[in-house]
Order: sequence, then structure tokens, then C-alpha cells
Amino acid sequence: MKTNRWVLSFAAAAMLAACGTTDLENAGDPPELPLEESMIFDTETFPSAGGGQASGVQRQVQSGSHHTAAALGVVGINLAVLAVTSVPRLTWAALATRQPTFEDGQWHWRGSTSILGVQYSGDLTGYTDDGDVVAEVRITSPAVSDFLWYDGRAPIGGNSGQWRVFDASQPSTPSVVATIDWSRPVSDEWNLTFTALAGNNPGDELAYDVDGDMRSVTWYDASEDMTYGIRWDAVTREGSITAAGYNGGQMSCWDGDLMNVACS
Repeated sequence: MKTNRWVLSFAAAAMLAACGTTDLENAGDPPELPLEESMIFDTETFPSAGGGQASGVQRQVQSGSHHTAAALGVVGINLAVLAVTSVPRLTWAALATRQPTFEDGQWHWRGSTSILGVQYSGDLTGYTDDGDVVAEVRITSPAVSDFLWYDGRAPIGGNSGQWRVFDASQPSTPSVVATIDWSRPVSDEWNLTFTALAGNNPGDELAYDVDGDMRSVTWYDASEDMTYGIRWDAVTREGSITAAGYNGGQMSCWDGDLMNVACS
């Protein structure tokens, strides 16, 4: 997890000089925007059997069965979340660091990026509303035109907020397909909760938590009404899995060598 500062802050004087904004007297400063980490479920620190971080199921053959089961779960979690969040995360990374312009009473960050060979052009609009910073991102691609793909809201100067992701497969009748609630109460704590509201797994919920060196992923499967949990230490590589469908639902642990051990 990156430790750089929580918000992007831009100097208004530099922006106005560089961007040719309108209504200069009332432009003020652009709103402070969340960093990309507010929508990243960072499982890259999950230990792999090869000695580094997770990079595929094929590297898990040298570990114990508990770690192997957890690694398969992490891969499945990544696939499920990335299916919804990959375009929002990558377009946000491309847009939020651009120099904004001030038009029609709002700030705009515009740009484009290529994701898996598909070109996406975006317009990130930022403004304040009733004590909150609001960000709206409209995307144009071969599949959609000027579509509000996702938006976010957070208290001004706060350390928490929410993203909403809209269903790009039905642009004519947009609906929220998922939400991401995030918070960073202190510098070494981080919490993200992904909730599926529509699609293949409505009601499923994924929570990702960072507490110092400890990482945890908790997944609630609404269709089975079951909860699965995986925890690991990003430094020592020790961890555990607790899942109804594995080892009778008992907490099952591995050591720094990723081999099965009794849980303390």
C-alpha cells in the first residue's frame, strides 16, 4: 500500500496560468480528490510460494494446503472485483493527475487511456456540494458515449467516502451495479468494502482491511449465506484461512514458509 499523502492538492495560480480557465475570479482552488488507492483491493502483498508476492496459481504448488486454498480464494476474489472496478480504477489513475480546467462553474480533468487494447476517453468533473467533494466520471469508448460510469462523494477534508459504479452494459437505463466504501482513519490503517448490488452476484460483499503489516480479506457470499476470511502478514508471510467449505470451517494457518501449522 502506498504511503504517499491522502489527497491530490493543486495550486490554483499554476492551474489558472496553465489552463486558460473561465470565470477566473470565482474559480478558487480545485477540490481535493481521493487517490487511486480508494478503489484498489491490494492483494499484491499476499505471499506466493516462489518467495515473492502472489502472481498466479501455478506458483502455489510448493506451499502447504492451507496457503494453497487461500491463494485460490485470492485469485477468485481478484477476478470478481476487477470485472467491475478495473475501468474505474485505471481511468481514474489517468485522469486525476491531469491539470484541470474550470468551466461552467466546475473543474474538469480530461484525458484518455488504453485498457486491454480498448481506448477510453474520460471527463472527470469535480465540485463541492453541501460540505462534500463530488467527483463524476463520464467515459466514452467504442461501447458507450459520455456515460456516467462512476461517481464518488466524500466530506471535504475527510478520511472516508463512497464510490458508485454504474452498469455500463445498459447505458440507456443506468443503474448502480456496485459500491465501494473506503476509509483511512490513520496512515497505517485502510478499509475498503465492495458491495455487489446487481449482476451475477447481487448481495455479495468483499471487505479489505490493512492494519499495519496485517492484511485481511473477508468475503460474504449472499447466495450461500456464508462468510470466508483470509488473513496474512505482509512481512512475515504467515497467515490463515477460515472458510465453510474448507477444513470443516476451522481456522487453518500457515507459517512464514507457507507450510501448514497449528493456529496459535
